Amino acid sequence: GNAMVVWSQSDNASPSNIYANRYTPGSGWGTAALIEINEGDAEHPKIALDASGNALVVWGQSEDSRFSRTGRSNICTNRYTPGNGWGTA
Repeated sequence: GNAMVVWSQSDNASPSNIYANRYTPGSGWGTAALIEINEGDAEHPKIALDASGNALVVWGQSEDSRFSRTGRSNICTNRYTPGNGWGTA
């Protein structure tokens, strides 16, 4: 069946970001998509899928110390809907 994977990735020059990729039988893996564009490190993504192919991803996002001195972390989400793709984080 269909599958989806999410991960945190950094190029060591910028904060880590959350990416996702989708697998469909007959087509294989698609192109990885950046699903968040917030400042600060994004880590520990978790994904939930339903039988219709909808997905919800949650992750922790620290505030970028260049822009905030609170040191606060946030919980962020993004939703995937078949036919529409990813929403806005």
